[in-house]
Amino acid sequence: MDAHAAEQRGLCEPAPVRRAREYLFANLADNVPLADLAAVAGVGTFRLLRAFRKVHGVPPHRYQLAQRVEHAKRLIREGGAPLSAIAFETGFADQSHLTRHFKRWAGVTPLAYARAVARERAQLG
Repeated sequence: MDAHAAEQRGLCEPAPVRRAREYLFANLADNVPLADLAAVAGVGTFRLLRAFRKVHGVPPHRYQLAQRVEHAKRLIREGGAPLSAIAFETGFADQSHLTRHFKRWAGVTPLAYARAVARERAQLG
């Protein structure tokens, strides 16, 4: 869930959670250790985990994976880049790593998603 959705649910995103979320976005392709994220947020690891989960519904690492998949979706919609390059750009080890998480979050493989986007474009244009 993003910060806007959290606000819509009536939750206020505390400053440490906001700092952590912003750091995750700025370092989307990096594996950010929880201790580093907590240091950036200015709180302990367990406090950050509880607060982050309360606001976003998932722990920071899972949130970052979801954001990586969303970024991969945007790159696929933009077209042109091979899936292996998209995997690298979004912080996945390789295309199969991207595929595994993409399917978990989006319900389809990146290739199936790309084909659906191509079909939509063909129907519109």
